[in-house]
Amino acid sequence: QLMYAYNDQGKFRVVVKDLKSGEEKRIFKYGYKNVFQETDYNYPLLAWHPTKPEISILYEQRDVIKLIKYNLKTDEKMEQIIPTDFQRIYSISYVNDLDYVFSATIDGLSDLYYYKSKNRNYLRITNDIYDDLDAEYITLNGKSGILFSSNRTIDSIKDVKFDTILPLGKYDIFFLPDDEKKVIKLTNTINVNERYPYLFGDQKIICTGDGSGM
Repeated sequence: QLMYAYNDQGKFRVVVKDLKSGEEKRIFKYGYKNVFQETDYNYPLLAWHPTKPEISILYEQRDVIKLIKYNLKTDEKMEQIIPTDFQRIYSISYVNDLDYVFSATIDGLSDLYYYKSKNRNYLRITNDIYDDLDAEYITLNGKSGILFSSNRTIDSIKDVKFDTILPLGKYDIFFLPDDEKKVIKLTNTINVNERYPYLFGDQKIICTGDGSGM
């Protein structure tokens, strides 16, 4: 199955397509066409449950970020409001049935967070001046953790306070194993931004890059 979202000048739709039959099912819709207002292409954010026929959708409505869980077999839907501490969320990934990993902004800088949907609590994982984006929770070489892209220049996740100059380096791909304080740098390319990493199979990481100008 393929899940995708499309945006028609602010009118959003989330669709699941059966690749064998070609049948499409509209899961969710919101918004309306507005040719006068700039369209926000950051939302909705989509995530597949790793083992269940369930998807999650994050979207923003009237400056309120909301999370929907949708069961593809029963059509059961649950919705909750994300804590208002989050100014913006850039990616969502399942950790288990109830918990997620976000890359998100709370104080103007993008960091990694664990979000617990049962009680709407969150735990900040990184707290520094670097941009941590495109977070995916995976198991790599037998270790579970967070795969993400970042322009960080250090391998620790200790707090780094804001200085007068923000880092402007290119993005590489990193892996942060659970319960560890150091990240593993998986790519190290010069003058190329690598984004949107994804685990393919058991040990292969694929991502996008702008080295060809695309």
